[in-house]
Amino acid sequence: MRRSNFIIPIFTFTIIFVIQITVQQLISQPIMNIKMSRSEFVGYVQDQIVVNFDSITVKNINKTMAGESGRTGIEQLDGLGQQLHVSRLIQRFPDAPIRTYQGKLIDLRGWFTIKFSDVVDVETCCELYRQISGVVDVQPIGIHTVDVVPNDNYFNQQWHLDQVSDHDLDAPEAWDRQTGNPVIIVGVMDTGLRYYHKDLGGATASYNTPLNSRGNMWINTLELNAGIPDGVDNDGNGYVDDWIGWDFVTGVTSGGGYSLISGEDYDIADNNPSDFNGHGTHCAGNVSAINNNGYASSSPAGGWGDGTLQVNANGVKVMALRVGYSMNHFYYGEVGLVRMDFAASAFYYAANNGARIVSCSWGSSNSGGLGAAVDYFLAGGGLVFKAAGNDNNSSADYLCGRSDANIISVAATDQSDLKASFSNYGSWVDISAPGEDILSSYHYHVHPENDYVATMSGTSMATPIAASTAALIWSANPELTADQVRTILFNNSDNIDDLNPSYAGLLGVGRVNAYSPLLDPTLPVELANFTATYDQGEIVLEWETFSEIENLGFEIFRSQSEESNYQVIASYQTHPALMGLGNSTCGKQYQYSDQDISLGFIYSYELYDVAYNGNRTAHGPIFVDLREGKKEHPILTTPVEEFSLSPNFPNPFNPFTRFQFYVPAQQQKDILLQIDIYDTNGRCVKNLIKKSLPSGWHTIIWDGRNNDGFPLPTGCYFYECQAGSYHSQGKMILIR
Repeated sequence: MRRSNFIIPIFTFTIIFVIQITVQQLISQPIMNIKMSRSEFVGYVQDQIVVNFDSITVKNINKTMAGESGRTGIEQLDGLGQQLHVSRLIQRFPDAPIRTYQGKLIDLRGWFTIKFSDVVDVETCCELYRQISGVVDVQPIGIHTVDVVPNDNYFNQQWHLDQVSDHDLDAPEAWDRQTGNPVIIVGVMDTGLRYYHKDLGGATASYNTPLNSRGNMWINTLELNAGIPDGVDNDGNGYVDDWIGWDFVTGVTSGGGYSLISGEDYDIADNNPSDFNGHGTHCAGNVSAINNNGYASSSPAGGWGDGTLQVNANGVKVMALRVGYSMNHFYYGEVGLVRMDFAASAFYYAANNGARIVSCSWGSSNSGGLGAAVDYFLAGGGLVFKAAGNDNNSSADYLCGRSDANIISVAATDQSDLKASFSNYGSWVDISAPGEDILSSYHYHVHPENDYVATMSGTSMATPIAASTAALIWSANPELTADQVRTILFNNSDNIDDLNPSYAGLLGVGRVNAYSPLLDPTLPVELANFTATYDQGEIVLEWETFSEIENLGFEIFRSQSEESNYQVIASYQTHPALMGLGNSTCGKQYQYSDQDISLGFIYSYELYDVAYNGNRTAHGPIFVDLREGKKEHPILTTPVEEFSLSPNFPNPFNPFTRFQFYVPAQQQKDILLQIDIYDTNGRCVKNLIKKSLPSGWHTIIWDGRNNDGFPLPTGCYFYECQAGSYHSQGKMILIR
């Protein structure tokens, strides 16, 4: 178990209601006392509503005219619009593909924002629009408040990761097995985040050079490499220059006891999802602060550095989704708020750009089109982690009250595994996580040039910790489904009902544990590839794991004909090269040569991964056909004498697709094979392979990532294959 004994003193300030916060600048003494409010519904946006029209009405709306003047060309709509002084009517998701969720079609193209030229009674306006033919739904827009041991400086003060009394995540034990995988993207939907904090954005990140942020941040390299800003939607996802996420906040005005704060960004949606409030940065640090980089704090799925600050990190990636902002309340002071229409847009963005998990540490209502956008995200196979709330009652807000299995409501615990005094509870809670006195990254807008850490309390903190733990499970096997990740997370939580008899059954299945899920026998090792190639009298088996594994090892079984049984020919018990205990965070490559073969047979191989508990996971079978001296693939009925590339499968795919190709016998030298992937703008996004290969069948897997290792967004891509005089092209669709 990796440990550190580096301790730095820290100071505590008490703030109103249930939130406690300590802030420490990384280069000086603590300097502030911040006030935050409890979970609550603030009210509705006073000059906007959202409307869902049926498909016929959508086709008949003059969208250009509606966006400019609010007039649609539909008499009944325009009559009401004139009466209510509608200024604009904007289609929210014009290019949204139709998805299916729980047996119903999810079509976001019908959702429009209606803007009025003045303050209106939005609930009355909603009732009037419900009477219009072609209107499916009408909603106001709700505003809610935001609810391995590394050498990182403050790790010893992060009790939730490791403590003597063991009411923690067992993070050091988990890090001995898995530290995080960059293929897993977690959307932090909050007040923005300090993506140039060095514990998130890496060594070159800073307030003065935000474009140099890398680290554990999700980077849209298609936009960044084209030059920021260039004013072009280079990846075709509908957002211009969105190199590190998106700021959805726009058009915020004072009212209801809340006033604007100088320096906060309320004006336009843009490509700068930076934080002002600090809440979002703290949540992001709990998801994927870089581990073992000698700086600040740690996180369950933050990867593992070399002990120093690094430009790039290998933990799960954080997608910056700014849906919240700070305002000044006449009594509470600075408060973080989130609008439901902004959150709806962020769910759509996250679904289309590869996020598998979204962390939501704020109150919610079924308004602003949020419900439909959440359905869209879940239909894509994602998990939503949602804060239970900080009011010490059993009331569930909209998202927590939904029955969807993959919306996970999170309550908070303290250092003794007791329900945190502030945490909501109820039969609707799915799981608990540490949420009291949680130290993580922070942004202090009075001194934006400096990085900070802060200690905060709330279900807002418990939620990203639970999300990060799920991301760690997904890191161990990226081919798991959301249902499987949820099941493994729940089955391996620590039961705390005996410690909380008054809340037994009201804190979910237990408190999250990061270590136990990685021992789950239902968590099989997945391979990046598994190939068999005949070469000069031997069959060479090669495979590679997606990430570091610490199993007992592998066993190889072989069948010599279609009728014969499989028999073990090699085992980790007798072949050291097949031992587990991989030490590469990018996965480990294995190879085994079978020399006990003869021409005239079909050889079939199965590979078994043997877990610590003895459970075996099968991979394969793969075949090599040596009948009559030919090396042909068994699914083919005739010998292959020329290069052959099979279309990628599956197609559409998420997140992996396989190319299978045959290299014919060469008299003089091996053939040079090159496969490149292009986007719809003709840019090469991935050089999949450029290598001389021996004759035989080969398989290569593409994981939907570009040359920099970052996941590409949903879309259409093209592959081009060249091998000698052979040339082939094909189309494939990546769905996130």
